[in-house]
Amino acid sequence: MSRLDDFIAILNGTKTTPLEEEHPLDGIVLSILIHAAFSDGIVVEEEFDLLLRMMPGRELGDVLSFVSEESQRPMNFNQILNTFSEPQARQSLVAAIEAMIASDNQIAPAENAFLQRMRSELGVD
Repeated sequence: MSRLDDFIAILNGTKTTPLEEEHPLDGIVLSILIHAAFSDGIVVEEEFDLLLRMMPGRELGDVLSFVSEESQRPMNFNQILNTFSEPQARQSLVAAIEAMIASDNQIAPAENAFLQRMRSELGVD
């Protein structure tokens, strides 16, 4: 199972325990998922709980600070495209984004627009 699969399992509810240790992909994946969660202007409790489970070893205050800071940074699409260069990895990333924006059982128009932008940038139909 890849690290991205671990994120997807948490988002889909098939992995109920937090991630156990940090991984080199965590920063970029978390950045994308934070932007997805914030794309409608708010992070609801369900979204925040998922983010908390994806940040191993961090205290609540650290997670709040990281989420707040990361949501203000622009996404680096060159880094995203270079990190997820394989079609399957890009498809998995889109699946993670879809799961994040659907985690509160509502997909706002802004969340859908974010998803479509990411699909376009990643070249995923």
